Amino acid sequence: MNITSILELTSLRVLYATQKAIKDLPPSIGNLKHLRYLNLSCSEIRTLPNSLCTLWNLQTLNLDMCHRLVALPKKLNSLANLQHLCLSYCKSLCEMPPKTRELNGLKTLSMFIVGHHRDKLEELEYLNLSGRLEIMHLERVKDHMDAKKAKIEKKNNLRELSLSWERKYLSKLEMEVDERVLEALQPHPNLESLYIEGFSGRHLPLGELPHLEKLHLKNVRVEYIIEEVGCGHSVKIQFLALKELHLTDLPNLKGLSKEHESKEAFPNLETLRIKHCSSLILPTLSSFQKLKLLGCSSSTLCLLSEEDIPMNLEVDIEESLTCFPIETLAKFSKLRSLVVMGAKEISVTREGLQALKDLTKLSLEHCWTMRCLPEGMLGHLTALDFLHIWDCRELVELPEDIKHLHNLKFLFLTQLPMITRLPRAFQKLTWLQLQDLPKLESLPGQLPSLNRLVLIDCPKIVSIPALPNLKGISVNGFPQLERRCQRGSGEDWHKIAHVRSIYILP
Repeated sequence: MNITSILELTSLRVLYATQKAIKDLPPSIGNLKHLRYLNLSCSEIRTLPNSLCTLWNLQTLNLDMCHRLVALPKKLNSLANLQHLCLSYCKSLCEMPPKTRELNGLKTLSMFIVGHHRDKLEELEYLNLSGRLEIMHLERVKDHMDAKKAKIEKKNNLRELSLSWERKYLSKLEMEVDERVLEALQPHPNLESLYIEGFSGRHLPLGELPHLEKLHLKNVRVEYIIEEVGCGHSVKIQFLALKELHLTDLPNLKGLSKEHESKEAFPNLETLRIKHCSSLILPTLSSFQKLKLLGCSSSTLCLLSEEDIPMNLEVDIEESLTCFPIETLAKFSKLRSLVVMGAKEISVTREGLQALKDLTKLSLEHCWTMRCLPEGMLGHLTALDFLHIWDCRELVELPEDIKHLHNLKFLFLTQLPMITRLPRAFQKLTWLQLQDLPKLESLPGQLPSLNRLVLIDCPKIVSIPALPNLKGISVNGFPQLERRCQRGSGEDWHKIAHVRSIYILP
């Protein structure tokens, strides 16, 4: 059915129209007077017809990930029953519709854009929002009192707040304004996640956030995360509940806490990711007793001791490093999970691999120029049960020694445009997921233990092997395979007739 014929069903209450093929919404959408839920997420629409504003019963309008959407209807405030306006990742949206404040039944407004002349933050004043709110283009706020009118501190149902500034040039005055604006946007203590990007102030004027679990800072100029202390020798803990701290592009950052040990300021930290923080002096990470995952650059590894590294490590290889030597990890023998991102090449030694003999999870991501994995690398990682290779554009094949991984149960291969074939057999593999492998011509012939198969956009695969233990199969983007798997009549139907869960789209 096309979208026009669907809009003739005037009794519809719920409509999902989330296909990328949808580029326009006809004015006849206004005929669906009973519509309560409209989901257009991930579509290619650029604008919405004004007739949408006559859907008096509409409660939910989901436009998440409509990347091409540039404007909302100007009379959107007419939707008196609207409760949820979902705009996450609508990055082309230029402004908000007028009189947003009149949507006083709104509970969800995932994004608000500060305009040049209108769309002031005071539009948020009377909205009792919950869930997630992203406020963009805060550089347009020239007076912190305008930010104060949003009354963010009163919104006790907000759980996630994202604040972003975008500017090419910076003055000292703007640095001071940013600090006052951020202070005016102080969230309610119930907040659980906070994202700040593009903030130019030197200090983070944040008060007590006792329930905050996630803090992401990107492209900000602060020198310390925590500077304020209490009386005597006790630190005023601002992040008592914090579990995740992500720091990206903080060139001025000197430390996590200015006057006290970081372990006292972040007592429950489990995940720490650091990227492009050239001035940061890391604390002794072993003092974070609950730290489970560390993400850092390859150069930072040299500064860390074996005690500093938790069981899970993510390494971002610097652009200047032409080859990442695996022996860099030799001293971190307690590693169980490793993610390597951006490696041009990887070199191995027996000693380096021996230290990783207990590694159970390995992910290789965004290794754009790497054509092959080093010979013998996978064969020595005998404890490996999970392998994910993602966005390695030049990788032409998997090494044959992958067949020695007798504990390998999960194999995920994603965005590998040069891969043409896979090893013939995976005896213990229970989950195989292949996505965006345009040159892959066939699946392994022997997968006796496989119980889950996911295939997405691998157009040259036209048949599947016999899979006696398969319990679930999901196939998307295979017109030929879809025909072969037709119930009863397809050539491959007898191979999957026993499967409990079958999801196949052409």
